[in-house]
Amino acid sequence: MDQELIAFLEARFRETSQQIAKLREETIGRFEQVDSRFEKLEETTRYTLILVEGLHHEVHLVAESVLGMDEKIKRYHAEATLTFDRFEEWIKPYYKDLHSRLHDQEDRVQGLGSRVHGLDERLHILEGRADRQQGDVMDAIRNLLGKPPLPPPVTSD
Repeated sequence: MDQELIAFLEARFRETSQQIAKLREETIGRFEQVDSRFEKLEETTRYTLILVEGLHHEVHLVAESVLGMDEKIKRYHAEATLTFDRFEEWIKPYYKDLHSRLHDQEDRVQGLGSRVHGLDERLHILEGRADRQQGDVMDAIRNLLGKPPLPPPVTSD
């Protein structure tokens, strides 16, 4: 072979070897970066798992608290219902008594109303009698008929 060709090929092989070495270094650098990122990712994952376990425990505590509060609310509701039922039973006789007393008073008021009406009629009759006894018979008749009384006679002095 030709010396020139050998020199050319050796130069090309050297260039190629240098390019391969450079690519190896870049690849190794990239792998180191990826390894570093994976280490950070693994650390973050471990930390996240620890937080999730803590949150799981806290959620469990909250769920237990909610169940406990639900039971307390049901118990208080039952106690309040019982108390209201007892109170209703306690005041029911008084309300029945008040109801009957109210009806009695209403009946008395109606009775008094009819008595007042009767008294009004008697008063009207008595007033009519008094007018007839004090006034002129003709004026009383005119009054019963709904006509005005006659003017008093004019006297000359």
